[in-house]
Amino acid sequence: MNSTSAKPMYEIIYDDLKKNIEEGHYKSGEKVPTEKEVADQYRVSRITSKKAYDMLVAQGYIYRHPGRGSFVLDSYSAQPASEDNRNHPPRKQGAVLPTVIGYITPDYDDSYGPRLFYGLERKSAETGCFLTVRRSLGIREEEEEAIQFLMNSGVDGLVIWPSSNDTYNNQILKLVVEKFPLVLVDRPLKGLDAVSVCTDNAAAAVKATNYLLELGHEKIGFIAPPTAVTTVVDDRIQGYIQSHAENGIMVQKILELPDTTYFHTDSQKNVEAIRSYLSETNPTAVITAEYNIANMAAVAAESLGLQIPQDLSILCFDHPAFSSEQRRFTHMRQREEEMGKKAFETLLQLIQGNEALSSSYEADLVVGNTTAKRS
Repeated sequence: MNSTSAKPMYEIIYDDLKKNIEEGHYKSGEKVPTEKEVADQYRVSRITSKKAYDMLVAQGYIYRHPGRGSFVLDSYSAQPASEDNRNHPPRKQGAVLPTVIGYITPDYDDSYGPRLFYGLERKSAETGCFLTVRRSLGIREEEEEAIQFLMNSGVDGLVIWPSSNDTYNNQILKLVVEKFPLVLVDRPLKGLDAVSVCTDNAAAAVKATNYLLELGHEKIGFIAPPTAVTTVVDDRIQGYIQSHAENGIMVQKILELPDTTYFHTDSQKNVEAIRSYLSETNPTAVITAEYNIANMAAVAAESLGLQIPQDLSILCFDHPAFSSEQRRFTHMRQREEEMGKKAFETLLQLIQGNEALSSSYEADLVVGNTTAKRS
């Protein structure tokens, strides 16, 4: 290991690897140690070793192959090109590979998510960056594996839509501590100092509740999935409470469903819980924190002989852009595509070593056929 102390560690690592490549210790097309292995060897952070690798890429010594690792380019190796490397022609010194962005999403859902991805995809095309996507299915362990996979692939930064769990995973915490370029979308995580791009959910809930109050409803229920470490549901509940307080109206009982998580929902159990809630509280309107809960609320209401919207108005968050159903819920539409673009732009700022701030967006009220004036 080079012991030159006058240089920063990333330059020392760069010089050592450069020397090994030029002297043929790493042959053409041969995989070099991973950024993590080098970070462990030199006892530095991952961000330091990454900076050294970025310099090697920029100077044309190595190239990154997403999903496989970093390899020596023909132009600097002392050995002939390997069969594996012949599809990667030598590049001139100073050539730079496209920035690689990783995106981790719970899954794709018609009501929310696709337009967020469209925003990321469009900015990727505009900037010439490479975008690679992994799904977590809303499962913490899957999310951790997705992060490890993309980091081992040599991504330059990550956009993560965190899974909804009672604790955030250690991989995200590690990224934040090591100051790896990271942007959270949809939901900031409590107690974590990470840049995020999301909706102002409290303000959106205030707008939704005020709309129903203006229609003459004073008994407005609220139905949500369990609150967790993520702030989305909690913020929507707080906005609902804030609107009632500002209008001098008593807050109704809030129902937190027992079995509503990403794409793993016991619908029948939840319909029964909503049915009991409606019978007990007799609201004239309800707000649901998610679109799928609005559908279950409609089923529960109709099983009680309630007509929508004559007897019960329903307003939800998010809605499929295109739906063949006759019922189109009045809903709060999040500005997904704008958020996706902003998240991409913010991440590029961080990758370039610049500071970046979190952003929040207003949600828009879209009136459907599930709300009406109280008769």
